[in-house]
Amino acid sequence: NKDKKIAYLGFWNYQLKPNGMGILIKTDGSRYEGNFSNGQLNGRGRYFTIKGEFFEGEFQQGTAKGKGIFINPENNIYIGDWMDDKTNGIGEERFSDGSMFIGNFFKGKKNGKGKYEWTDGSSYEGDFKDDNINGQGLYIWADNSYYQGTWKNNMMNGKGLFVFPDKTYYEGEFSMNKRSGYGKYYWNEDKYHIGGFKDGKPHGKGKYIKNGNVIEGLWHEGKLMSVKENK
Repeated sequence: NKDKKIAYLGFWNYQLKPNGMGILIKTDGSRYEGNFSNGQLNGRGRYFTIKGEFFEGEFQQGTAKGKGIFINPENNIYIGDWMDDKTNGIGEERFSDGSMFIGNFFKGKKNGKGKYEWTDGSSYEGDFKDDNINGQGLYIWADNSYYQGTWKNNMMNGKGLFVFPDKTYYEGEFSMNKRSGYGKYYWNEDKYHIGGFKDGKPHGKGKYIKNGNVIEGLWHEGKLMSVKENK
């Protein structure tokens, strides 16, 4: 086609439209090799772009739809479901650094349940929205500390449980990855703090219990400012 500067080699139907096996080279330099139906990409095929991207899989009415594999120039790989040229459904991503993700996709982004594993041994399993950790989930760090609870835009935000490597733990409210709000910090059964927290430190009204002794008072950024007198 001299006007559109598109080249096609393959089978045609009686309406002079690509139909059957063929090779299509577009004006931007991208190339498709595979099946056509009535002029559209349809069936199994392979697609190459001048950016170094590669897709092999199923096409319907001109777009990737069904099962397929995609490799980008950085050698990151996606294997799974597609719709309208976007990852959609169940899929697996394998990244060049060795990390990987398995889970749900919607319109090209991670949405729904999924599991992410990093090469340092840390992992996350839970809810995703628009490629970010959002909702309920469990994050385990390489040092075996973990957080189970609510997330917002990749940050601990809401109610949850954080267990440290030494097995001390905090259960309560978080804001932007920090202990903020009402919560309980346990060193062991005989030593714990209950009350308000801000930026990871006791703040506001609270109780400190150690070996049966109770200190009830007012804290400010981790420091005890005043003690409530028992009447």
